[in-house]
Amino acid sequence: MGPTVKAVSTYTITLFIAGDLAAARAVVRGYCYEHGACFTITPTEFVYTGGEETGVAIGLVNYPRFPCEPHELWSRAEALGRLLLPALNQRTCLLVGANETRWLVHEPPGVHRVKARDVNARSQRK
Repeated sequence: MGPTVKAVSTYTITLFIAGDLAAARAVVRGYCYEHGACFTITPTEFVYTGGEETGVAIGLVNYPRFPCEPHELWSRAEALGRLLLPALNQRTCLLVGANETRWLVHEPPGVHRVKARDVNARSQRK
């Protein structure tokens, strides 16, 4: 008898976050153990205005072993992102789906966000 084939609708989300690969892997491993899930983890590099850093791209798919609806996959991605932000000492991460991109922003306690107008005012005083 041959292998059984299971099929589900295809949808994917990629979570992009800067930080240490090993630390990200540990968080993902813990999430999978607690919730029954399967993710891919790929090292990546971010190059942006004013700098660059390494990080990870974490792939979420509607996996036939753990099938879910699109809104459930988004919930999983957001839950994982909320765990990764403090664990990787990051303030933001991106969740990229086929038709939507979400930006998670974590403001740690005691951190005051600098507004663009404050930076402009300081630079004009100099």
